Amino acid sequence: MVSLNNCPIPYEEMNRMNRALSFHGSNSGNIWLEKNVGLGQRLVCITPEDQFENQPTFSKDRNFVFVSDGLIHNRPELTQTLRIPIHEAKKMGDSEFIARAYEKWGEECTKHLIGSFAFALWDIKKRSLFMSCAPTLATKPIFYYSSPQIFIFATMPKALLTFPFIKKEMDLNHLADFLSRTPRELGSTFYKSIKLLNGGHSLSLQNSQLKIKSFYNLNNIQELRFPQDEDYMEAFNELFERVISDNLRSITPIGVSMSGGLDSTSIAATASLLLSKENKRLSSFTEVPHKGFKEINSKYHHSNEIPYVQAMGRIYPNLDLNFIRTDGTIFLDDLDTFFDAAEMPFMNTSNRVWIESIFKQAQEQNIRVLLSGVGGNLTMSWDGKGLLSYLFRKGKWLSLFSQACHIGRENSQSTAHVLTSQLLFRVLPLSFKRNALKIVQKEDPILKLAHPWRAYSPILPEFFRAQRVEERARKKNHDFYFISRPFNFCHWRQSKLTPLLQSYPNYFSGYQALFGIEERFPAYDSRIVEFCLSLPEDQFMRKGDSRSFIKRAMKDKLPQEILQNTKRGLQSADYLERLYQARVRILNEIKIMEKYKFIQSVIDLKRMMRLAENISLANRDQIQIRYDYMDVLQMGLMAGKFLLWFEKGNSDPLDANPLES
Repeated sequence: MVSLNNCPIPYEEMNRMNRALSFHGSNSGNIWLEKNVGLGQRLVCITPEDQFENQPTFSKDRNFVFVSDGLIHNRPELTQTLRIPIHEAKKMGDSEFIARAYEKWGEECTKHLIGSFAFALWDIKKRSLFMSCAPTLATKPIFYYSSPQIFIFATMPKALLTFPFIKKEMDLNHLADFLSRTPRELGSTFYKSIKLLNGGHSLSLQNSQLKIKSFYNLNNIQELRFPQDEDYMEAFNELFERVISDNLRSITPIGVSMSGGLDSTSIAATASLLLSKENKRLSSFTEVPHKGFKEINSKYHHSNEIPYVQAMGRIYPNLDLNFIRTDGTIFLDDLDTFFDAAEMPFMNTSNRVWIESIFKQAQEQNIRVLLSGVGGNLTMSWDGKGLLSYLFRKGKWLSLFSQACHIGRENSQSTAHVLTSQLLFRVLPLSFKRNALKIVQKEDPILKLAHPWRAYSPILPEFFRAQRVEERARKKNHDFYFISRPFNFCHWRQSKLTPLLQSYPNYFSGYQALFGIEERFPAYDSRIVEFCLSLPEDQFMRKGDSRSFIKRAMKDKLPQEILQNTKRGLQSADYLERLYQARVRILNEIKIMEKYKFIQSVIDLKRMMRLAENISLANRDQIQIRYDYMDVLQMGLMAGKFLLWFEKGNSDPLDANPLES
């Protein structure tokens, strides 16, 4: 906290913030306070090096005081570059490496740090504040409030809300964007007065001047070219082993959330091999549908991960398999507990049931670190769908035609159809694409609507228009039909990777607080992201075989059942059965929401009520059913419950209609 009018900061104000965050750091909580500046830090011990943390701390020259939450992966390289004696480095917490890096490079230090970190430091001589967040999913967020009189920041909104002048008011634009699946404004949150410092960004404050800049840019990555295919595999495996090894730092056993897909099994395989060298075990956790569930087995999807996971167990003797069943539960259960911890609605609604069940079982096994394959489909297991446009841009006409033939044979399509759909179609105007798809994909309800968001969003149309969602979405080049695939898929992947940093900032912090478990995402590690984006597109698609790169890289580590599987697993495949079993409860939840004018004016409760009254297990595979129940009904329930929680404690908070104000 920095008082910009030089008024002294009362200790009690800092202590209130400290107490508010005690749930998020149970090992210790310290405060440093000097006149108009205060810093605080709550510690949770996850790695062996955390025992050396004692923050807030001063730099060696005592020019700045410093707080951080971080996991620095390039400690060995920094030890050498910064000329730190090895015996000294072994007894340094990760925060000390960040501090040493700042001493050498100043604000450019972020470009030399690899890992998940969020830190803030007060430069005593310059009288300036500098903060930064790493471009990774596991990084703790930094929320802040800024006014001409004061600047306050914390890793969770609840600490800022201890100040009476920071009102708990909903940002209606952010809410509308969330409900309509529109990219949120950079730095916006559900709280009108509270902003977010996004991953890959730094903030500086000096003489009341606040500046925010990005230090992480994926647009300048150059294509990597090796003489032989084997060189790509060798480079990736060497990097991947290093990344996995860096993510195994923990004072307790390691776990992995594992499906039968390529990303999580690649992580599990590599982690198992590394841990076996130390005679350590790895626990995997896999969601399976309820007993008696009728399996979904379509052309592109399956709903049974068990055979693939069991195949992994046969190869890796130190891999302990845990199959998670969640019979009789629904995502509505105990939602306020999640809201209290994360202070945001749960994004992928159906998944909450099995994700929390995995956390609970991991917690029972004293696991504090859980690896996850999130982000891998855009990095190491990218399917290579941009191959033909890539070959076209390179002028490789013979290869283009040959690969189109292979893709056609693999998908039972003519070469002409492949060239039209995957090359010509990409350069056509968006309006033409929509009209063409209306003919080809007649069953897709999105394409039938003039307002496509109506198919998958519970937002009330009047609220959508009042918040000018379409106008703001146009400025972000957002397509509500989700068909605006570009000609350059590398750029498209870059554009999809970056928003993830804004979508889940306090989600992971909430779960760490609830269960004492830190999720880590090797497939989204900045080193893996940059390496995979630098690969030529023809590494990902070979002779019609999508996701070829990761299959070739893992050919000696993964079982054939996984390598040869062409289908993707369905998460929460039994979501409709859960809704059907809880239909009376769902109707009652909607009736409660109908009592509040605010919710009535934001969410289409009448539509949700109709859907709830007509829940049926028939036609569960239809696209319309998934839109109606997985998106509209479930997301509407999640949003409504979040609004009830958000306004708890305010005087008649939901008794107003924002459209009338």
